[in-house]
Parts: sequence; structure tokens; C-alpha cells
Amino acid sequence: MTDPPHHPSSHESGPTRTECSVLIVDDDEALRSIVAALLRDEGFEVLEAPDGRAGVAAATGAARPDVILLDYRMPGLDGGEVYDRLRAAGLGDAVVLVTAARASSEIAARHGIPFILDKPFSIDELLDAVERAMHASSGS
Repeated sequence: MTDPPHHPSSHESGPTRTECSVLIVDDDEALRSIVAALLRDEGFEVLEAPDGRAGVAAATGAARPDVILLDYRMPGLDGGEVYDRLRAAGLGDAVVLVTAARASSEIAARHGIPFILDKPFSIDELLDAVERAMHASSGS
């Protein structure tokens, strides 16, 4: 016997975790690897970029991510510069600024970055930030 066709209810709008790709842009390889593993365990598709330039290239390439976790303090292009380039490419809605900077709110406001995740963060805080950004990117 086959299951009846699934019709999403109004509370199911937007992509699910298994349909959502997350790009992690962070120069800290250890942190990037840990976050990537946690997100993969939760069912997300994960892309990684070790710096701002690689992050812009990955975000604007063929595999455009649904959510971007963007470190602020990186050599070369910092998170603010990366965000400005992403926004110019129409990719600014689902960016989460990930930072240990004390002035994270001011940094985010200055650049117009919609979401903030302060380091250190818990798994629940990480998942909440990704889910909020995921729903923002889907327009729900």
C-alpha cells in the first residue's frame, strides 16, 4: 500500500533541514569542522569556506547556500566586507554573523546583517540561528 500524497500544512512552509544547505565561512578550521559536523548530524547539507574570498565565491557559485554562517574576524576580507558583497549579489537575507566581538549588535546593525550568533554558543543556539535564517531565506 502506498502512502497518500503529502500536502504541506501552513506551518510547514519553507525548506526542511534535509533541503537546506549551510555555508560556514570561518578561518578557524577546528571550529568550522565542529560546526559542520554538528549541522550534518542534524540533516543539513554543509559547505565550508576558509576565508572571506572563498566564502563569497562559494555563496555566489552554482551551489548557492540557503543560510550563511559568517565569521566576523578573518584575515583579508572581514565578515562585514563579505556581507556587503553578498548583499550586493542579493544574498543578504539569510546571513548569520558569528562573532566573539563584544559589539556584535553594533557590527550587525552597521552592516545590516539580520542575525547574530555570539561565540561561544551552544548547539541549541546554533540550530536556532540557522532555523531562523532558513525561514527568512524562504520568505516565511
